Amino acid sequence: MARTDSFRLTLNWDSLTGDGLLSIEHLGDDALFTSELTGCIAMYGALILGALSEMRVADAHKELDYIGFHQGPLSVGPTPTLDYHTPVLTAQGYRKIGIMKPGDTVISASGDIIPVLGVFKKVTPAFGSYAPVRLRAPYFGLQSDLVMAGTQRLIVGGSDVEYTFGCDEVLIPAQHLINGTAAIAKPVGGTTTYYQLLLPENEAFVASELLLESLFIERLRRRKAIFKHTSLSALPRNLLPEHAATASQVLRPYEAITLAAMRAA
Repeated sequence: MARTDSFRLTLNWDSLTGDGLLSIEHLGDDALFTSELTGCIAMYGALILGALSEMRVADAHKELDYIGFHQGPLSVGPTPTLDYHTPVLTAQGYRKIGIMKPGDTVISASGDIIPVLGVFKKVTPAFGSYAPVRLRAPYFGLQSDLVMAGTQRLIVGGSDVEYTFGCDEVLIPAQHLINGTAAIAKPVGGTTTYYQLLLPENEAFVASELLLESLFIERLRRRKAIFKHTSLSALPRNLLPEHAATASQVLRPYEAITLAAMRAA
């Protein structure tokens, strides 16, 4: 029932106990499903190489973006999406997101000073939904280029948005803007590291004069069985906020490209 047609499947398993966790996440959505497993079969090197060899089959590439392997438990759920050097507007001016910490403040879309509840960091494969995208200045009013995961959403408003889409603002996944001008793919080998801010009400914050969506955690604190497997589990569950799903329209790829072209004209 998710609004997106792509998903990430993650299997965690313990070779000694046979316990495991299977999770399915719909990208850019709040749909997260998990199932705890018992009696998992250890995945030996030969099986891993066999899985990787499937990526060389032409048909696999039509539906499968990547297969990745990680040593040790891998958290699921809300994932950071911004490059270390992303300049975030604070009351003291712009600061790199990679050096920010809980207790710092940011400037919201409305100009309010908002406390940062958490700063999350994650090393991910640089493929699929994690593949880096470079947004290029001066498109969308950017003062400098920004690098982010393709699923990071921009919040864009203005008279052209209201006229074209009939609403005050829209959400645009960065990957939908890739057209060789406003945004380009930024290939990197292996893995990349992303950061993101947790704010009280999922407020948008300013990065290089552009509004970006902060970490969306919906009502995960109520879902005890899933919460313990997420990166949020390091924080007191009873102190975490609850985020309501946005009513703003999420643009499809052709709509995002059209809006970028209109603003470049």
